[in-house]
Parts: sequence; structure tokens; C-alpha cells
Amino acid sequence: MGRRWHHYQLSAISRRYFWEARVIPAKWLAEADTRLDAHIRRTPLTYDAARDLYIKWENHQVTGSFKVRGALNKALTLLPWEREMGFVAASAGNHGQGVALAGKLLNAPVIVFAPQDAPLVKLDAIRELGAEVRLIRGGYHEAEKAGLTFAKENQSTWISPYNDGQVIAGQSTLATEVLRAEPKTAAATWLVPVSGGGLLAGISSVLREQANPALRPRSAQALGGRGRKKIDHDPLDQKECG
Repeated sequence: MGRRWHHYQLSAISRRYFWEARVIPAKWLAEADTRLDAHIRRTPLTYDAARDLYIKWENHQVTGSFKVRGALNKALTLLPWEREMGFVAASAGNHGQGVALAGKLLNAPVIVFAPQDAPLVKLDAIRELGAEVRLIRGGYHEAEKAGLTFAKENQSTWISPYNDGQVIAGQSTLATEVLRAEPKTAAATWLVPVSGGGLLAGISSVLREQANPALRPRSAQALGGRGRKKIDHDPLDQKECG
């Protein structure tokens, strides 16, 4: 098949996300689900009988990605003065669209720092939502560094795509929806795409609340992904999926 996926089981990085997810209070998970109800789409969950596989279609989300869940949830928890200071984020596209939409809904200025090779179609989508895009030479990490520095110097509100409890709580609503729509998934193996780890941590938080040892979140990433390069030398239980 054209694109291969790198699959690593609940070991090392996945295990760290799973257990660190314990710091996300159950109250935050429930509040995020209620808070986002008026702002996001409850995306379809379909079943492929031939593969015995459930698929959650987050490409049907309002910005085309799950990232809007975390960005919006974080923004909606902020105090008025934090919104007035404006939002700053780093993104190659999806998180930036989520933050831009949050700024539009809350009348807050938004600046998104993006790597210079970010897809033009995604940068245009960010701009169409009213945010300013600043291109940074280098990759995502350079954009994140520039964004963090700017936010600190200007006392703006930094919205991380993964390293924030309320962002993780927002991402967790995807799992809450799946379990609500099909309770039998509580006994399934969950395969989660991973990069920064926010979605994996959010889903793990919800699964942990089920207190079911059969629940086993596993993570996958495209072989060419930037995060893959970081884990190549880690002692992970790795499998290649065609």
C-alpha cells in the first residue's frame, strides 16, 4: 500500500501518555463534553463488518480535524482578560484552524506561527478565520519556539496543541462520543494517531475512567512523520502496518 504506518504498542511513549493522563480530572472530561456541545460536530462513527473495525470520522469536524476540540475547550475556559490579550499558537495547519475559530467565536485576536513549509491550503484556511499567520524558517519546533517567545514577551495567551490539560480534556471528547454511540467499544482495542500526544492522552483519560483492564490504547504514526524520527532510538514495541 502507498502509505505505511508505524504502529507501536502500549510501551514507552504510549505508556507514559496513558499513565500521565491520570492527572486530567474526570470533572474536566465531563465539563469539556458539555462545554463543546454547541460548537463542534458530533462526528459519525461507522462500523466496517469485514474488518471488525469502528471508524470515527473526524474529517467531518467543523475545521476538518479533531484539533478544534482541544483548542476550543481551552479557549472557552479562559478568563475575559486572557482572551483580550489574544491567542498565540504554533501549527502546521489543523491546530491553527482550531485556535483561529476559537478567536473568531470569542472575538479574540489570534496569531499562528507556522513552519515555512506548511500546506498553503491550511494556512489560507487559518487566515480565512481571521487569524494572522507568521511563517518561520525551519520546521514545527522552530515555529513553536518563536510562538512561545512572542507570547511571553507580549503577555499573550499561549494555546499548545498538546501540552495543556484543558486541550487534552477537549480532545478526550472524541472518546466520550465513541463510547456513548457504541458502548461495546469499551472492550475494544483503540488505535490512535499520535504526534504530540494530546489526542492519545485525552482518549487514555476517558478509557481509564472506565476502569476496564481490557481497554488497550495503541498509537500509530506514518513512517515519515516527524515524531517517528524522535522515537527511532527508543526501545519501543514496534510494528509496521501495510
